[in-house]
Amino acid sequence: MSEAAAEAAGGERLGAPERRSGLVAAARANLGPGLALTAFAIAVLLGYELWPPMRAALQRLAGWRAEQPLPVALGFAALTTTLAGAVLPAAVQRLRPSAPSESPGAFLYLLLFWAVVGLQVDLLYRGLDGLLGDGRGPAIVAGKVFLDMFVYCPLWAMPETVAVYGFKDAGFSWSRFRRRHAGRGWYRREVFPLLCSCWAVWIPAVCVIYLLPLPLQLPMQNIVLAFWCLMLGLLAAPEPEDAA
Repeated sequence: MSEAAAEAAGGERLGAPERRSGLVAAARANLGPGLALTAFAIAVLLGYELWPPMRAALQRLAGWRAEQPLPVALGFAALTTTLAGAVLPAAVQRLRPSAPSESPGAFLYLLLFWAVVGLQVDLLYRGLDGLLGDGRGPAIVAGKVFLDMFVYCPLWAMPETVAVYGFKDAGFSWSRFRRRHAGRGWYRREVFPLLCSCWAVWIPAVCVIYLLPLPLQLPMQNIVLAFWCLMLGLLAAPEPEDAA
């Protein structure tokens, strides 16, 4: 989970100037990683378009996914998204001795969450392909990016993520979770800052994802997610110890 989401899970009530300051700081903090993520996604796209070995490998993957029945394809989506979103961050976290590790129960909880996310994202891509078509024209790509980033993310993905991680950080206690997160302004305080970070970092990468054929969109999303988690895990500074 990003630091922005962790702070959101804390339920701190900030004033408008503090929120604006926090959003500016988050934008600055995400600028470098966001540019790196965009460059990585573009590099993969260019490799697919221009480098025959990569194109052949990705086409084999696309062919395999296209041939599978829906349950197998969804199982692949759940497994690979879990690896990228939960297993890789946990492995990278072990490289930082100062970082707290998740308990076995919390880790299993995150495995389940990211498996569900994989199913959601794969079904989203399939739904958008059925709704808008499988072309790569500007109108189709822009429509998919809009529905993904400005409908699915603000209405479902970001609130879901904040709630899931907030429940974990509350020690899986409903009463503690309600105390931290109840009240008016929950979306503004906790979801919107994470959503802004998501838009700043992921919109360019999502544009690249929708330029690929449908069978490659979920694998590309998970490649980018894995790169993002690896980069954040390796570049993050050790957490300072709390003052007594």
